[in-house]
Amino acid sequence: MRRLGKIIKTLLTKLFDIFREPIENKAAWCVFIGGIIVGTVFCFGMPYWQGNVDINETIAVRGYFDGYEVHYSSHENIENIRVRLTNQESYKIDGSCANDSLLENLKKINPGTQIDILLHPRGNYVMQLSTDNMELLSFETSRKLMTGEAKGFVYLGAFMYVMAAICAVKLVREEVY
Repeated sequence: MRRLGKIIKTLLTKLFDIFREPIENKAAWCVFIGGIIVGTVFCFGMPYWQGNVDINETIAVRGYFDGYEVHYSSHENIENIRVRLTNQESYKIDGSCANDSLLENLKKINPGTQIDILLHPRGNYVMQLSTDNMELLSFETSRKLMTGEAKGFVYLGAFMYVMAAICAVKLVREEVY
């Protein structure tokens, strides 16, 4: 834990050293505008799309399982899992909710098996997935994981606002070249 604290302190020190010196005018404007846009999306968009919901707010869907596709990010992490139904509809399970147990259970479902899905009302992410005899993804687990991920994005958004504010101060003080 001490080592992590030391690494964070070193990174923050180097970051603020960069902003003590004058920076290029275009870079300052790009970070300012980008920080405002990305900060707004992360601080307000992600909690809206993936934020905490009550089970009564979810959208219930019942259909017949056709298959699933796992989508990976560039870092080989699961980005999302798309569950396909026989009526050509597909629903997305967020990567934060994906784990080995879920993938193993999805492999066990035969095509044509009836499944029940609860969807997030704003993001249309699968919050609960079950069959008559098996719960593959519980509502409480997915709610905790997605809310935690949304909080992480809020922190990143706040960081982007701080970066935009630093660049705004540099622009006002004319510490740009």
